[in-house]
Amino acid sequence: MRALVVLAIWIVFVVGFGEGGRSAGAAVCSVPQLISGAAMVAGWIEPSCSPDPRVAVRIVGSADDPTADTGTALEEVGGAWAEAIGAGEQVVDGRDEDTLVRRWRGPGGATVETVTTVTGGHTWTIAASLALAPFLEDTARSLG
Repeated sequence: MRALVVLAIWIVFVVGFGEGGRSAGAAVCSVPQLISGAAMVAGWIEPSCSPDPRVAVRIVGSADDPTADTGTALEEVGGAWAEAIGAGEQVVDGRDEDTLVRRWRGPGGATVETVTTVTGGHTWTIAASLALAPFLEDTARSLG
């Protein structure tokens, strides 16, 4: 008798905007075995669990968003995710005069990153798209 063994690697990302962003973060704790990466845009949540240390998290906000605080609150939320996955020291990158990136490197190459743009309000901006595409690609490659 022969047996066929199939090994499937699931690489699942959850991406959300506003309250959907909060839901994307909550999904990491709800089904940690399924989530490889979470992106929270214009809405975020601190982790309510000890997520899988290989999960990658990206948080994107605009400084002029009237519904979300991108100042110290965004740094604190990023720091909370970094601590939850066991990531190292924060690195700050002033990508350009309009974009501030904070990054924490975690085990296995996973990262927590916050991206704050000066303008954009409470909308899905081009800057948000530009921040997410490399995040998804890089995370998929590191896990695949």
